[in-house]
Amino acid sequence: MGIAEVRTQIYLPREQHRALKRAAKLQSVSMAQLIRDAVEEYLDRGAAAARGPDREDPAFMLLEKAKEIGGSGLPDADARDHDDELYGPVHS
Repeated sequence: MGIAEVRTQIYLPREQHRALKRAAKLQSVSMAQLIRDAVEEYLDRGAAAARGPDREDPAFMLLEKAKEIGGSGLPDADARDHDDELYGPVHS
């Protein structure tokens, strides 16, 4: 244990404890290490969410481009009118 670490006690439901113990054994690490890793991952996800979307992500760039281009240009178009707007009304 490093100097900057703080001892923390938690209570887990019995089934979580058993599952954690099994996972630790399978990975040849301590239960404490699995918990530290899980906490680190949780905190990293929270920090990433706080930063907002990755503006270099191609999916984000595609969505931004779609916003710039806009929709169909038709007023109040919705999915029910999609085929009529694209191909014209169906004549029976």
